Amino acid sequence: MEACTEELSYAYPSKKVVVNLSPSDIPKRGAYLDLPMLLGLLVESKQVRPRIEGWQEIACVGGISTTGALVGFNGVLPMAIQAHRMGWKKLIVPKDCANEASLVKDLDIIACGTITEVIQYLEGRLHLSPHKTDQDPIFQEKASNDGDFIDVVGHDDILPYLAAAVAGNHNLLLVGIPGAGKTLMARLLPTILPPIPMRRMSSWP
Repeated sequence: MEACTEELSYAYPSKKVVVNLSPSDIPKRGAYLDLPMLLGLLVESKQVRPRIEGWQEIACVGGISTTGALVGFNGVLPMAIQAHRMGWKKLIVPKDCANEASLVKDLDIIACGTITEVIQYLEGRLHLSPHKTDQDPIFQEKASNDGDFIDVVGHDDILPYLAAAVAGNHNLLLVGIPGAGKTLMARLLPTILPPIPMRRMSSWP
């Protein structure tokens, strides 16, 4: 973070800096807190002065490289869901995470590529519209790449049991020699399920 501030021509505090990542009982892993920590440091040191209306209602997550580029990460969807639950109006994320985060309705996703863009947006020197993505093609593309049970050859007697297990929400155990097709059939089970409603898929109220 210190190297990033120097690269962006900002002054990193010479004194000790303590960041309170409350609550302490929740584990924090990864670099997704780099962006909020750096922004908090720059705002508190008066080097960045947010001027856009409602900037106090903007949350942000994302990693930062030494050059100031925002780095994507896994798991932005549950963070966006929680941000919506907590009443945040906007969420700033790296561009690589924008499509996933935008699945949450009623939460404006601001996609940025660098920390400079984030600062310019907060200071009102850069206009960024909320990121929008068409959700249907995302899931249609994934479903089309999953294959189909037509690829399963020589196991016609097993297919009714697979369908019964899926329809009745039963457990399923596949036993056989390596290469018999157990993994393929298990991987194809979601293809015979009906589409999941968006609210149920993301589990937000």
